Amino acid sequence: MAIAATTGLMSGIDYGTLISQLVGLQRKPIEDLEYDRDQLDKLSSTYDTLDSLVKTLRDAGEAFNETADLNVFTSSSTDETILTASSGSTAGAGTYDLVVTSLAKSHKMIATGVATSTSTISSVTGTFVFNVGTGADQTVNVTATTTLEELRDAINALGSGATASILNDGDPSNPYRLTIKSDTTGTSSDITVVTNDTDLTISTLQGSANAAFTVDTLSISSESNTVTDVIDGVTLNLLSADAATTVNVTIARDAGSVRAKVQDILDAYNAVAEYIEENNRYNTDTKISEPLFGEAIARSIKDDIKAVMMSEVTGLDSTMNRLVHAGISVDIYGKFSLDSTTFDNALTTDFQNLRNLFVEDSTAYKGFGGLIQDIADEITSYSDGRIKEKQDGISSTIASIDYTTRNKELQLAAYESRIRGEFTALELLLAGMKQQSSYLSTLLG
Repeated sequence: MAIAATTGLMSGIDYGTLISQLVGLQRKPIEDLEYDRDQLDKLSSTYDTLDSLVKTLRDAGEAFNETADLNVFTSSSTDETILTASSGSTAGAGTYDLVVTSLAKSHKMIATGVATSTSTISSVTGTFVFNVGTGADQTVNVTATTTLEELRDAINALGSGATASILNDGDPSNPYRLTIKSDTTGTSSDITVVTNDTDLTISTLQGSANAAFTVDTLSISSESNTVTDVIDGVTLNLLSADAATTVNVTIARDAGSVRAKVQDILDAYNAVAEYIEENNRYNTDTKISEPLFGEAIARSIKDDIKAVMMSEVTGLDSTMNRLVHAGISVDIYGKFSLDSTTFDNALTTDFQNLRNLFVEDSTAYKGFGGLIQDIADEITSYSDGRIKEKQDGISSTIASIDYTTRNKELQLAAYESRIRGEFTALELLLAGMKQQSSYLSTLLG
């Protein structure tokens, strides 16, 4: 007579409910373990997010690894139909007056026309040989079956520095003409036909030319319309010529870009501090604590990074060795902010010292960029970082809880099986007693 989730036939006892209650009492330690595991999972997830936030802070500090990271400039042109300008890290602030009198041009050659693009262009077997500038001779073999398209394709396959095309000039009889254009502007890249065994006559369509312009009345000649070697760190793109128009080019420090890099550090730090603060609270009404409440590791992370943010860079002038000197302040809640006016003024008037404040000099000092990277690396190191060690401890505790839970589940299953057997035995005992009672009653009756 097995006991299921029913009432005993002999005793009238609701064994299903009774067993459920007894097993429930014995399950309480397992439920406590499951609660602890759930809290550890939340704590682990919280540290995962914190690890990501600290790494973002590290990346923000890494933006100041090189001096060039702060040497950012903007370039403007008063007439971008004539020329545009762009600046690199080696540029310097300044203004320049430019006049473009002529643009650089490529040498172009053109052949006499044929009836179609597939017309043959040679009556004999021979070669078509040309060169570009001082380059080596380029040879195309031709036969009596070579077409205009085949000649074009053969020239282009050489990679000679010249490009062949076919154009239709509208001539009623022979409109299809081969053109060969130098890929490079300037007079040193002219095309020279050395041998021409085709039936085509080749002539110049456009002569080559160097660009001519002035910079602050200084005459300049350039074989390219992209000029990189006149103003240090500045690329000029010449677009059109107008000898009557003076174009003003201004190169200035890009305060916005540099300020944004600094703001990235402040935002990343604020995100770390706010995240730790939000997850380090205890609600006295609900009696519920956030995952990082009482967590010494999280507290130390916040405190140590803030200490770096509040520190001075050793080896720098006392007028520019703290973030506050660059217009960075911290409020009563520990949030850092940047005063753009103060920062932009320091960028303009004291760039050297401002750069030193953020950019590391391996021989003399370590700027805030390097200091931030160091503390972030120490916290997030995969081998021995604080967060890694904390996560390892959490994982070990979770594994121990899982092991204990499995054992207790097995014990609980055995307990339930045992009490079911005991209740079954009770029912059998009661059944036997009832049978004896009936027998005695019959005997005595």
